[in-house]
Amino acid sequence: MKIPVQHSRTEPSMQLSMHLEKLKGIAAICKVLHQNNLFNQARDAHDQLVDQYNSQLPVEKTGFWKEFRDNLTFNMNTHTIVRLEHLENDESYQRNLRSYSNDDKEYLMALLQSYLNPMGF
Repeated sequence: MKIPVQHSRTEPSMQLSMHLEKLKGIAAICKVLHQNNLFNQARDAHDQLVDQYNSQLPVEKTGFWKEFRDNLTFNMNTHTIVRLEHLENDESYQRNLRSYSNDDKEYLMALLQSYLNPMGF
């Protein structure tokens, strides 16, 4: 008897990932520059998007029926779900924060300006 093996992965889209990275960069720069109002806006926007994304993810099954199915299929089917973290728990944000804390204030202001106004207007 042949058992088909299926591997699948649920992860955020490239657009969402890029937008979240931009918000993490803005938040990290604002934290270093002590711009609390802008930091709070970036953090709230990031966390709201993360909550919306995570709320749409399927709930991982546990208990008797999951174990029963895994035993029947020899646990060869895998489905990986990538859940996102809030800003304060995100490793990428922590890395940005450590990196930006060593940079010059003028450089950070220019970088923040490029994040906030990417078209140069």
